Amino acid sequence: MNKTVAANISGIIFNIEELAYEKLGQYLNTIKGYFKNSEGGDEIMIDIEARIAELFQERVSDNKQVITLADVEEVIAIMGQPEEYLDEEATEQQDSSNRNKEAHSTTSSGESKQIFRDPDSNILGGVCSGVSQYFGFDPLWLRLLFVILFFFFGTGVLLYIILWIIIPEAKTTADKLKMRGEPVNVDNIRKNVKERFEDATDIDTKQATDKAKNAIEQIFDYFKKFITAFFQVFGKLIGVAFIAAGAFAIFILINLFMGNDAIIAVTDHGLQLFSYSEYASLIFASSEQETMALIGIITAVGIPIVSLFLAGIKLLLDIKTNLRMVGIALFVLWIGGLVLCGTVGIQLGKEFTNDAEVTEVLAIEQPVGDTLMLDIMDDVHFSNHFRNHHEYFIELTKIERKETHFGFPFLDIREQPSDSVFTIEVRRMSHGRTQKEAINRAENIRYDWNQSDSLLTFSPFFSIDNDEKFRGQHIEIIVRVPEGKAVHLSDRMDRIIYDIGNVTRTRDRRMTGKTWTMTDKGLECIDCDL
Repeated sequence: MNKTVAANISGIIFNIEELAYEKLGQYLNTIKGYFKNSEGGDEIMIDIEARIAELFQERVSDNKQVITLADVEEVIAIMGQPEEYLDEEATEQQDSSNRNKEAHSTTSSGESKQIFRDPDSNILGGVCSGVSQYFGFDPLWLRLLFVILFFFFGTGVLLYIILWIIIPEAKTTADKLKMRGEPVNVDNIRKNVKERFEDATDIDTKQATDKAKNAIEQIFDYFKKFITAFFQVFGKLIGVAFIAAGAFAIFILINLFMGNDAIIAVTDHGLQLFSYSEYASLIFASSEQETMALIGIITAVGIPIVSLFLAGIKLLLDIKTNLRMVGIALFVLWIGGLVLCGTVGIQLGKEFTNDAEVTEVLAIEQPVGDTLMLDIMDDVHFSNHFRNHHEYFIELTKIERKETHFGFPFLDIREQPSDSVFTIEVRRMSHGRTQKEAINRAENIRYDWNQSDSLLTFSPFFSIDNDEKFRGQHIEIIVRVPEGKAVHLSDRMDRIIYDIGNVTRTRDRRMTGKTWTMTDKGLECIDCDL
């Protein structure tokens, strides 16, 4: 059993065998003695200890927590014996042979290049310099590529920022050596630190870097002048557009506040206005919640619109006044509006916590033949022009004094799995704060259908009482067809049928006006043109 000691190496605590600790201490003291009078000696020792700590971390695991004498000897072999650096001048004279040794060391020790951002040769974030060192080409070409992407494709800045975020910076000497693919040993650490001290006093290098940075600054300065000239030419037109858009939006918000028609929807009949108050009373749980939502919406939407309007006036009249305090006040009000909207949104979200489905299986009078005719009733609430089933909530919602009608029921046709008769399933679905509320709302959905001999007609809408509030109420009708029997879809059925499966994968709008027989593979058309 070997005695161990705790050692702090570069800020990391390691458990080291006592003999290993003594050998490592002698090694570090010897190196420290060689570099104590050298320029940057303290920095050399910091980098050496950091590299040793990194190598030790690679040698510990859950199954091995103690650094052994063998580990220390292996690390010393990687870092190099101190005697190799006793005569610094002799070492410098043998650079070419040392480079060959380094190349051999890279191969034997398994060192390979790693990608970092280069902070020493950077113009902005060091991305181009770091990437070019990794792949071995001049960073100028990569910088030109980013400039081209910026001006001609608009992606250069975004790509550069992404690389800046994901590529780490080469902060330590070890990182910089890894970036160049050089072995991280004492000799290379010493050379790297010495080069940095020489570069710090190299005026020519600094001037070259300043010139490069000035070139980049000139590019951005030209771009800024271009943008300024663009706004000088087109600023007036942009200002007029801002004012027009802002005025129109302010008019809508005023109507919204006054309780007039203020919801704009793009419908099959073009732009239409709908009453906010009617829809608000159907959705919000209380008048207080409705008021909070109104204030929140007007503030959250209105503040940016007012800002747009003011910006248009400033552009049009070339006003230079700084409205900083006004901007701060508007920003605070806007945040308040967002908070109100978020509060109401959370409250409404709780109303949709639970969902329920109530299914009713209805027996129907069996047709004389084997074909059941399907059609829809006349639409007394919505226009008959609606075709190819869709779910436009505003267009297909009609709010009356006591009840609301929704014009988007679903009808599907599926196989009868366990019987030889036609049946109908009516599935009513809803949400609620509790499971009981969701079930009650689902049960209270009203839907009509009737039968006359072989003809089934279905309502193109379903209804709820306004007191129920809208909580995602929905209805689905499933016509179950036994194998060997058929259904005929009238030309108007595309109003309510939705995604009916069939053997030929025919779309809903092409299934109408045809007769479909249920087979063991699914619905097949018996009167379609082949």
